[in-house]
Amino acid sequence: MLLWPEFIFLVLLASGPAEVHTPKGPVAVLALVTEDDEDLLARVAAAVQQELQSSRGIEIVSADALARLLSRGGISLRASETLDRLTGLFQQGYLQSYSFDYKKALATLQRVAAGLERIPSGPKRWKLWVKTKIFSGICLAGLKDEPAALRAFAAVLRTRPDMQLSRREYSPKIIQLWKKAGKRLNSLERGRLIVESDPAGAAVLLDGKKIGVTPFIGRLYRGQYHLHVIHSGTGGAVRWVRVEEKPARFRFQLSFEGALLLGNVHPCVRLPEGKKSLPDHWWPWLGDRLGMRFLVVVRRIVDAGRPYLAASLVDLERGRRLREARLEILDTRDEVLKPVAVDLSDFLVTGKAAPRLKVEKLPPASRPEPAVQSVPELPVHYAPRLWYRSWWPYAIAGGAALTLGIGAHLASDYYRREEDNLTTTAGKESARSQANAWIGVAVVGYVLTGAAVVTALVLEFAYKPPEVFPTTVLAPAVGPGQVGLVWMGRF
Repeated sequence: MLLWPEFIFLVLLASGPAEVHTPKGPVAVLALVTEDDEDLLARVAAAVQQELQSSRGIEIVSADALARLLSRGGISLRASETLDRLTGLFQQGYLQSYSFDYKKALATLQRVAAGLERIPSGPKRWKLWVKTKIFSGICLAGLKDEPAALRAFAAVLRTRPDMQLSRREYSPKIIQLWKKAGKRLNSLERGRLIVESDPAGAAVLLDGKKIGVTPFIGRLYRGQYHLHVIHSGTGGAVRWVRVEEKPARFRFQLSFEGALLLGNVHPCVRLPEGKKSLPDHWWPWLGDRLGMRFLVVVRRIVDAGRPYLAASLVDLERGRRLREARLEILDTRDEVLKPVAVDLSDFLVTGKAAPRLKVEKLPPASRPEPAVQSVPELPVHYAPRLWYRSWWPYAIAGGAALTLGIGAHLASDYYRREEDNLTTTAGKESARSQANAWIGVAVVGYVLTGAAVVTALVLEFAYKPPEVFPTTVLAPAVGPGQVGLVWMGRF
């Protein structure tokens, strides 16, 4: 059977601006900053987010959740967690452990460990993490839970296998338990970790310990690790990774990762030097990272020497602004920024601008909205039905096979009767042989009859001839904000 490819062409007759609706689904607020305005725009983004959260009909992602999404779980923004506070909390657990109050000490140290997961990576952070794990193991050993104590020590030793405990600081029992945890490492199962980066040559740190540079391939003990990839020229990236039986592979675009600024009061992205907006290919990366389509972007614009704060609603799939307004700002105090955030937020949600806002006239989309949304049904034609796909040839064949079967059955019966009338042994054997031969022919005829009947029924009720479009069709079509004609043809 020949297959004819169908081609559809769109001829645009008239167009109009497509209406921009309030976005559905979660929306995040992000600041695009330079080195000079990072603090200001972080505060503006936080104020805009606060105002948008009070708006009806729109779901806003919190700053903490946004930081986790951008870092893929590597960091979160909770201002109450600081390294100094966690260090003081560790000292409390340390004193509790030396007072043999192991349950309270373990609970305190667990709070320290949870808080460290929300602290940016750095030498002081990892030094405190190591101490927390060691003293958690000491508390578990004091509670007679040796397997859990060994696991706590192994969490440190899997990336620091040569680390030794000082006899001045730790008891012989704890040192012996530490050595036992080190010896048991070789019995643990391993998995493969693959880390790549662009540019290559970035340092790879697991749980704060450097284990190589990209491209990196290594066999590691299975479990969860804190992965930090750092490059001197482009910054770094942080992930929580799990090494399992199957290879775990990670690739980092460090120019993008290095632009993420997640340690302020609100997540920001630093603009490349000399750029007024993000590179086009960064928008889809943001959309993929966040798992959402729409983003509210806050940035600072200088026009004719006058500073403005601008807020835009961006379609991440296309990297284009759907709405944008700006407001001149000379005073950066929080009490002044709040009404600015109110005006910008109201415009982003409703599309209605306050008198002092300047609404940007955005250029038309560089790419048309996708395809035609409604096309009238075309008349359907069917290809002629070939004779061997019709029921009647199989019905005729079935009738012939049935006639053959009945005739052969009658012939078999005739020879059975003849066998009874004959008196000689040779005659009886000949008649019996003829009867058996004819009954075999009858069975074949009946089988062929059944096959023919089934084939005829299937073709009659199940077979559908292929649809064929007419040679040419000209039909109206309606798209988003557009009216046109669709011409369909078969070649």
